[in-house]
Amino acid sequence: MPYNYIEEKEAVPFLYKTGDQIMLNIEGYENRVFIITKVNEQKRKMYISVEMFGREVEMEVGEEDIAI
Repeated sequence: MPYNYIEEKEAVPFLYKTGDQIMLNIEGYENRVFIITKVNEQKRKMYISVEMFGREVEMEVGEEDIAI
């Protein structure tokens, strides 16, 4: 194998898009359905709107935070 050889990895498709409904496996947010408001495919992160202290707050979640 040449010294400058870079193995190409097959890209895993990002499965989520704006408007999708998800459930989280984060403590305190289980058993609730959230709607994705924004998606950042490069970071593989999604943004959802969550009510905290009487205000709507945007929260960043990753694929590992989504309940299957």
